[in-house]
Amino acid sequence: MKRLLTLTVLFTQTIVVCLAEDWMGQLDDNAFFSQVSIPGTHDSATGEGWTGFLGEMFGPSMGLTQDLNIDQQLACGVRAFDLRPCVVDNELVINHGILQTKAKFPETLKQLCRFVTEHPTEFIVVVMRHETDGDDNNSQWSKMMSNCLGSDDVRPLLADYKRDLPVGELRGK
Repeated sequence: MKRLLTLTVLFTQTIVVCLAEDWMGQLDDNAFFSQVSIPGTHDSATGEGWTGFLGEMFGPSMGLTQDLNIDQQLACGVRAFDLRPCVVDNELVINHGILQTKAKFPETLKQLCRFVTEHPTEFIVVVMRHETDGDDNNSQWSKMMSNCLGSDDVRPLLADYKRDLPVGELRGK
């Protein structure tokens, strides 16, 4: 009896995770974005691991907010990501305050773009801010961010927010 119960629980959990990858397909195209409750994570890239002296030293004990990496969060149905890029050694990296994760912003953005391309019923919300604690408000941030968001493989997948934005216009973005 215990084996049957265990198998049932494992099978049920597997189904839930698999179905979570395309859960937005059930949303009405005419529903407004503002009407949808979208699961999201805070400091989303902390599940990617840590780098840099402070990140390696204090990240696991003081900065970790996510146990799952970005791909795993996507598979579980997360569609809103809090990403905080800053400039370190002329690269946009994702930090949690002064703690540097292993995630690079351009690669993470491409990862999200790849997901919505492979799952065209879905859309992703990125809440982003310049993590100035990580780079002392580096003046190159704005130019680097414009280049990243304006690239040919990213720009077509971006949507400009408007108050009455329907879900149908967001799919695959």
